[in-house]
Amino acid sequence: MPPQYPAMMLKPAAATVFGILDIVIASIGLLMGIAAVFQATSRPLFPGPASRIYDHPAPLLCSAAVRAAVALPMIVAGIALLKGRRNAIKWSNRYTLCSIISKFINTAITIVYIGPKMQEIMESLPSSPIRLSFLYSPAYYCISGLVGMTYPVLCYVLLNRPQVKNWFAAQPV
Repeated sequence: MPPQYPAMMLKPAAATVFGILDIVIASIGLLMGIAAVFQATSRPLFPGPASRIYDHPAPLLCSAAVRAAVALPMIVAGIALLKGRRNAIKWSNRYTLCSIISKFINTAITIVYIGPKMQEIMESLPSSPIRLSFLYSPAYYCISGLVGMTYPVLCYVLLNRPQVKNWFAAQPV
């Protein structure tokens, strides 16, 4: 029979899982932000109607900056969660707040700027049997923004459970 350990001695699994996911997702977010900056500041590879989205790169650069602003506390939170630092929950909550605010900002940018540009581009293209104009509607952007909030909300709920908070509060550093 394996030895029994008090629950307070064992690191919560949520800390390890969310620590790893935070670092991986934040790294992908940073890479996407760098790609968005490159895409917004360079000439389009394939000129045509779709390249008009890059006529005004400011909203795309703003969106990339918001991604970076979210990725940084997420990386700090991920490292703190994996190392079992006492302030890990605080950093995770900061990430959650930044992420939810960023979803609203990016959804607003998309509805105000990118959506109308994409609708204009779709209307200028010849009609096709499969027209996905619903993908450029504000309702679609709002729904996708809400779906994007799933991870931060789960992170907040699962890492703020009493047993997880108590374990981190008991850590020396």
